[in-house]
Amino acid sequence: MHWLIRFNKALDYIEDHLTDELSYEKASEIACCSPYYFQRMFSYITGISVSEYVRRRKMTLAAFDIRRGKTSITETSLKYGYTSLSAFNRAFKSIHGISPSLAKSESAILNSFSKLSLSITVTGYEGLRYRIQEKGPLSFAGLKTRMTRNPEENFEKIPCFWQKTKKTPAYRKLLSLCSPEHEKIYGLSVYNDPKDIFYYIASSIDGKIPSGLCSCSIKPSTWVIFSCEGDFRLSVQNIFRVFFTQWLVFSGYEYANLPDIEVYPLDSKKSNNCEVWIAVKKRT
Repeated sequence: MHWLIRFNKALDYIEDHLTDELSYEKASEIACCSPYYFQRMFSYITGISVSEYVRRRKMTLAAFDIRRGKTSITETSLKYGYTSLSAFNRAFKSIHGISPSLAKSESAILNSFSKLSLSITVTGYEGLRYRIQEKGPLSFAGLKTRMTRNPEENFEKIPCFWQKTKKTPAYRKLLSLCSPEHEKIYGLSVYNDPKDIFYYIASSIDGKIPSGLCSCSIKPSTWVIFSCEGDFRLSVQNIFRVFFTQWLVFSGYEYANLPDIEVYPLDSKKSNNCEVWIAVKKRT
């Protein structure tokens, strides 16, 4: 429940700053997480990025202002943070399908997007199998690619990274590190700071990092592990959505802000059981 309150306060902050300096860092601070995880979490929960939500809200309010006719289009543009009138016109048209000047017409049809608010609804819990495990230090060796703070871009970039990596000799080296009793390959989303966000394709290791590979270590933690069969990559976003909106609310745990881990079987013919590991800590 505390998490819901914090998230809604972050939404309140965004709403209160649509016409002045809006800081995603401040919004994430209110939500008690990093800017990267706040934007990622926002996308999983709402289905759109924070920037898209802000744009929709600004253009909704801008349309109201234009229809009331109390300010000019140029003044409205500046009010919502657009120093370029052409950029404002493009943003307005992308939401309403018409230019700001046409919005003045009484016959104009406009779109309205209301302020978001996260709440608990009495619905059937979406069935996801999970277990909670304590794990000691985890060490991985792998290949990495830089990610951005925009989750929408990452959703497109990561599958391409998998496709390219699987064709390289380095990927075969990764597979050679897997023991017969542990035939798994991992996807790690690692955030350290806004300029240090990476996605790893990696193998679990116990010893020395082979040349040509990058290392990643994670401290001892508590993990909630969700199981998923079938087309896992289509389900991972749903797993995070259920985790944030349902599981966390009543579990007594908080998100630990550690790397998120995807676990894939090497041989999908033997098993299609994939997993998502999310680090949590007991709520204080």
